[in-house]
Amino acid sequence: MGDVIDTTARQRVQMVGLGVLASLAFYLWVQIALAEIMAGRALLAGSIALIVFFGALLALSPRVALRRAAVYALGQAVVVAALMVLASLRFDAADAFLGAVFPVFAALILGALPLPFFIAHASGSWRDYATLFEQAWDIVLRYGVGLLLIGAVWLLIFLSDLLLSLVGLGFIDWIMEFDAAIYAITGAAGGFGLAVAAEALAPKGARLALMLLRPLLPMIVAVVAVFLVALPFRGLSSLFGTLSAGMTLMTISDVAALMVTAPRDHRMILLASSWRGVALPVSQRHSVTGSTPSSAAASGRDFPTRMRKSCRFMGGGLRTARHRHRRPAAGQDGMPRAHW
Repeated sequence: MGDVIDTTARQRVQMVGLGVLASLAFYLWVQIALAEIMAGRALLAGSIALIVFFGALLALSPRVALRRAAVYALGQAVVVAALMVLASLRFDAADAFLGAVFPVFAALILGALPLPFFIAHASGSWRDYATLFEQAWDIVLRYGVGLLLIGAVWLLIFLSDLLLSLVGLGFIDWIMEFDAAIYAITGAAGGFGLAVAAEALAPKGARLALMLLRPLLPMIVAVVAVFLVALPFRGLSSLFGTLSAGMTLMTISDVAALMVTAPRDHRMILLASSWRGVALPVSQRHSVTGSTPSSAAASGRDFPTRMRKSCRFMGGGLRTARHRHRRPAAGQDGMPRAHW
């Protein structure tokens, strides 16, 4: 019990420290930008690298060892910053590049998409769909809780100042005089929120997100159906008015793709794992190129065994899913009979 408490306290202290470090790094970078020490694409590259590095580090740290998370985050920050600078060469200035909006979305995608793969890779298999799905939602929920706690902390600070101002002990003006204090409080609150969310949402994060999204699925289906029915008769110009048709279609496509995962539950994970178990020996059976004759022969002898185990596991998963929804049969006494 003591070891668990020590581990939890150490992780919280680590996340709070990382949050404070990230916020102070942003503060220093803002001061550099205001002093015009750096400008143009150099400032753009540094800003993107800083945001991606600390964003990835805070997302990975609760699930991956700190040193390994730092390596992942540093590599990702360098790659994303280099790609953004390369893309900015199409514009005359970095300000025009950022004003196009689309590069911001591209940077967000490049910064967020690899994170579940990093965690899955550290867990042993970067292609495990169940792990990727759960960790993706886990990251989203952890950041949501972190932002929520930041808002709650600042709300509490302002309410406390209002209360103490009634007796002449207000302190908010003193905090606002030190910009670094504002950044440090925000970073500490965000880091603590991420740490607590990592402890609470670890086993049920994806399930909570799906429970919240399932009621929205019929609505998005109805909207898409109305759009498809009205499109041949009205055209794109009259449907969207002054809005960009491309941006609107891309946004609704992203929302629809997100909602597609809403009906998924743990039974689908089980069946997907079962089918993956069937595909794995087949891929191993056909990937003996470059191996020695003895290893190829051994792989051929082991193939029927692996196939039988995979089929047996898949059959067990199907029976589990079927029994979960089947009403128990009544016994001679009229009471439901349990399935063993």
